[in-house]
Amino acid sequence: MKQLTFDAETEKGVTASFLGNETLAAVYSRVLMGEVAPGGTDLYMITHTMGNDLTLEGSSLVAEPPNPVPGNSVRLTVTAQNLGDTAQTAIPVTFFRGDPSNGGVIISEATISGPLKPGDSQNVSIDWVVPMTTTPVTIYAVIDPTATIAERFRARQHRSSFIRIR
Repeated sequence: MKQLTFDAETEKGVTASFLGNETLAAVYSRVLMGEVAPGGTDLYMITHTMGNDLTLEGSSLVAEPPNPVPGNSVRLTVTAQNLGDTAQTAIPVTFFRGDPSNGGVIISEATISGPLKPGDSQNVSIDWVVPMTTTPVTIYAVIDPTATIAERFRARQHRSSFIRIR
């Protein structure tokens, strides 16, 4: 179930139907909570287009141990979320060394086999050996980097998450 209104009024007497395959339309009465005066009810209509919306929880990418020594193994974990309206399966999450939009190199890919239901989240982890270097390494995680799942919010800011390992 997904909340479609975020106001102080109470919606009641809801009648809903699909317009085509992906748009839900609802007509309902709305009254301000606590209002008792007659005639204080208004008629409203709302439409909601169903769609997919996969994201990574902001700042959820973590390394364990937090500051690994080059040459040692580290577990990278990020939290994937389904903010859309349908369950999803086979969701790829790819981890990169460096910014993937600027030449970052793939470290590994994990797949959420699913189903990841609407409103649910799941941690995704990989193990990685930190390369021998004296400079900090920036790690990115990206959900569905090749856009195999059609989404209504493809440009969402939290499609990726990153951390620095020193």
